[in-house]
Amino acid sequence: MRVIEVTEQMGGAQFEDVVDLGVQTLSGALEIFDQKSWESESKVAESTGLCAPTISLTDRDSGSVYWVSPYLIGSALTFVNEYRYRIESPGFLSRMLRKTHKSPSTRELTFKEAREGIIQFMEGEHEKLLEHVRRT
Repeated sequence: MRVIEVTEQMGGAQFEDVVDLGVQTLSGALEIFDQKSWESESKVAESTGLCAPTISLTDRDSGSVYWVSPYLIGSALTFVNEYRYRIESPGFLSRMLRKTHKSPSTRELTFKEAREGIIQFMEGEHEKLLEHVRRT
């Protein structure tokens, strides 16, 4: 069973102000995502120039990470994201550079797409998540 730790950063927080929400199940992670005040926290972040609201999920065993963070365009939320995952068999150069994780270029997501990305990460759907977030 995968152990996924969730952290949260409030909109308008300092960079180091991260709240550890502990190990979560899929339903717990979705509840955190759904109950977050994304729009109001994004407005606070924009007005203060500090951090945007962010939810980050980390697979304790692999070190893989998926995070989402929105910004406002008018009244519409647009989510930036990153999916960083372990490279299964890094080559010689990767080992020399100590590169053990890969982070592909991602596209911006809607609220619904960001939520779907959380589901895919929590369910260990690596290929689906890569396809979901990959910039085309």
